[in-house]
Amino acid sequence: MKKIFNIFAVALLLFTGCDPMDDVYDELDEKKAPYNKSIELTLSDGDYATIANLVKRKENNPTEQDIANASAISSNKYFTDAIPASLYVPYFLGNEFKAYNKNSRALVTYNYAPEAADLSHLELTYKLNATDYATIDPLLEALAAFAPSWPADDYLQGIIGDKFPEAPDNSVAYIDYRVSDIDPNQSNESPIIFREDFNAGTLGAFTQVSVMGDQVWRFRSYGDDQYAEMSGYASGTRYDNDDYLISPAIDLSKNETASFKTRQMVNFLDGVWENIQILVSTDYDGEGDVNAATWDELNLNTKPTGTNYDFVESESFDLADYIGQSSVYFAFHYQSQSATGVASTWRVDWMTIETSDAPKPKYTYFKEFHQKKNGQWKLIEEDDFNDNIYVVKNEDYIAMGNPGPGSHKNFSSSDSPNDYLPQMLKIKNLYAMEGEVTDVVYLYFASGQTKPQASRYEYINGIWENAARVVERSEQFVHNGQKWVFDPTVVFTMGNDDYGYIVNYVRTEIENGANYIDRDNEYYYGASSYYANFDLRLNKRHDMGVPGFDTGSVEEQVALTYQRMAESIEIMLTLKYPNAVTQVNGVEVHYMVTLNTYENDLSRNDYVYDFKCTKNGPNPEFELVSGPNLVE
Repeated sequence: MKKIFNIFAVALLLFTGCDPMDDVYDELDEKKAPYNKSIELTLSDGDYATIANLVKRKENNPTEQDIANASAISSNKYFTDAIPASLYVPYFLGNEFKAYNKNSRALVTYNYAPEAADLSHLELTYKLNATDYATIDPLLEALAAFAPSWPADDYLQGIIGDKFPEAPDNSVAYIDYRVSDIDPNQSNESPIIFREDFNAGTLGAFTQVSVMGDQVWRFRSYGDDQYAEMSGYASGTRYDNDDYLISPAIDLSKNETASFKTRQMVNFLDGVWENIQILVSTDYDGEGDVNAATWDELNLNTKPTGTNYDFVESESFDLADYIGQSSVYFAFHYQSQSATGVASTWRVDWMTIETSDAPKPKYTYFKEFHQKKNGQWKLIEEDDFNDNIYVVKNEDYIAMGNPGPGSHKNFSSSDSPNDYLPQMLKIKNLYAMEGEVTDVVYLYFASGQTKPQASRYEYINGIWENAARVVERSEQFVHNGQKWVFDPTVVFTMGNDDYGYIVNYVRTEIENGANYIDRDNEYYYGASSYYANFDLRLNKRHDMGVPGFDTGSVEEQVALTYQRMAESIEIMLTLKYPNAVTQVNGVEVHYMVTLNTYENDLSRNDYVYDFKCTKNGPNPEFELVSGPNLVE
């Protein structure tokens, strides 16, 4: 037993005693560098939903704006300038790559929607009303139209200018107006005694009176139709209603003849015509109890079927019984019953009281695009691409096909402009140059209305692309030891303007600098804003007497060209990025600059320089980290 006990004790000691290597392990752990790795990834559709959910977590303390942005990210599956990937991708990296630590880097490719250009000045629209015509002459108010003695060509541009006084040049407006074939009677009599079109976004001169029920007469619109509407059906339920839509008092005391006419639509009536009545009264006081007045019904012969949404124009109903009355009221009387389930929809497009005492006008309707040029509005008759704006014409829609945009001469959700406009632009603008931009104005049908819209297209690699399209963008992120952050490294290839900074610097800041410049090429540093490169040839410097190249070996002079090239890049960075900062989110800001050289042996090379900002702007400072590194 003693032997067994001793063995057990030894075993227990082995399990509970200290490992003599523990101190060594601890020391190694302290010296071990954080785990880091460089990765590349492209966000999938599901990743955007993941990011949105991470942003909304309580432990991330999201603001209301963050929550709204997260919803947009999940729905749209892209980032924008207002909802930047730099702010929200780190949530994803921190969740997916928990083991990665300081100096880990991730190149992330994601969907990006550029901010759409503000083209609101190309989407102006206006429909003239009686008040607009009256500004020309009060006699036109009853006609609500231009007339032979007041032609549209003489007055329309002034009305558009008054409506859009702040519109910049090249603005485009879609204008809706009408023209009468006769002038109004000069004695101020008109064939139209009273007319209401319900085109002003309200019930106009009419008043709605509700005797019973919560539903009331209201203004509505669909397509090109604007009307007064009443329905006792709401949110899936039919309600009891008793409602009047009543005209103002109309004076028939001076007329020998008068007639009533309307354009209306009724649906879901179920044959209960007593639920909709057109009434007339001569003793209603205009504001009291409608039931206290005497109302006669106008029984029209031409009326809707009551079973569809088709508008029907009535016959002219003779009002001979009311001639001589100075206060005549007309009412559209609507009723619905929950018990019977009859709750029709009644729409009144317009109502007019006319007289044959004067000739009746015939109207021609116009919907046209006008453009502001040199401060003056003009009808667009022939359009081209000289102003980088093109307005789609009827013949363009027709050429796009029927079925298609040609069927209604507009675009819609079923006929997207992006499916047709690139091909149209390719046909219309045969000589487009790479990078050329054109703003296209077109008609778009949505929510029951046809309105002008504008989109910007750019000619890229032989294809017209919507400038607001979603594209792929790649950005780098880095782990700063605590979390993932956006890597603010600026990467670019020097262009003509960048070399131009150096040429101008030599001209203004280098002693006798103008002597070392030949047109757009300077040879103190070697920058050429014309060829967009550095000319490193020694013979050019010898010919122009550039200081530093009159002594020393060829090797020393070549070394000097590279030294000055690096100096000039630093100068260029201070001019190009006057507000540069040293760090973003605790990460140093580097500038990876690629440039082209023209060598002494007449060959060309590309080099990359790495600079970092060491002092915040204004008047920032930069330091060379590495370079020149030859691009293979």
